[in-house]
Amino acid sequence: MPELDGIRTGRHRVPATHVHLVLVTTFRHPVFADRHLTRMEQITRVTCAATPRPNWSLKGVSSRRPQQESPDLVRHYHRANKLWSDSYFAGSVGRRHRAS
Repeated sequence: MPELDGIRTGRHRVPATHVHLVLVTTFRHPVFADRHLTRMEQITRVTCAATPRPNWSLKGVSSRRPQQESPDLVRHYHRANKLWSDSYFAGSVGRRHRAS
């Protein structure tokens, strides 16, 4: 599988999981402008590339960095003191391949 170059494989497995992660803002109202979403995508890509378990740190990093860089976000979550709600959804994507 050429798209798996550089990924460690085992005798009976090839770990390559693609996940859609959905985070929900605390009060479920419009929070982000286009510039926030663009920056959030950059933060997410860097975090996922640099962390072996990105889902563990992604909520924290994707909340903390925008707060530091865009203080205008603070007004949306100042009562709860957090950007994301405790809920999230993570679902794997792609086809399951069976051995022939």
